[in-house]
Amino acid sequence: NYFGDLDFDDLAHTWEHSVEVQVPFLQSIYGASLKILPIAMAIQEPEPSIDLGKSIALASEKLRRDVLVIASSDMSHYLPEGEAIRRDRAAIDAILNMDVHSLFRIIRELDVSMCGPGPVSVAISFAKLKGVSKGELVRYSTSAETSGDKSFVVGYASVVFKL
Repeated sequence: NYFGDLDFDDLAHTWEHSVEVQVPFLQSIYGASLKILPIAMAIQEPEPSIDLGKSIALASEKLRRDVLVIASSDMSHYLPEGEAIRRDRAAIDAILNMDVHSLFRIIRELDVSMCGPGPVSVAISFAKLKGVSKGELVRYSTSAETSGDKSFVVGYASVVFKL
C-alpha cells in the first residue's frame, strides 16, 4: 500500500462534484480509456498533503506509470472583487513558488476562503518530486467577469506545474 493510513470512504465523494466536471475535458484529451483515481480530502493541512503527493510520486515510479495530478479549488469566496484579488494574489504567489507552508500561512493570516489548499498542496508536492521548481499561472479571474457584479465574487485560478 503506497498510501499509508488513508481511508477509503465512498461518502467522501457524495457531495463532491469536481471530478465529474473534469472528466469530459480529460476524456476529450486522453480518450475514454483514461483511468482515474479520484481522491477527496477532508483534512486540509500541510503535512498530510505533502505526504500524499510523495505517495503518489512513489506509486507512479514503482508501477512505472505516467500520472497527471489535477487539484481543484476555488479561491476567495463572496468578497468585493478588489479584496478577493488581493487575498488570492498572495495565495497564488505561494502556489507559484511551490511553498506549501507559506500557502497555509497566507490562508490563515489573510483569511483566504480557498476550499482546496490540501489538493493544491498534493499537486505541489508531487510536482516538486518530479523536478518542477515553479508553477505557471495560466489565468486568474473572478465571477464578476461573467456576472458583472464586483461586490460579491468568487476567485478562480488555473495553475500548471509543467514536468
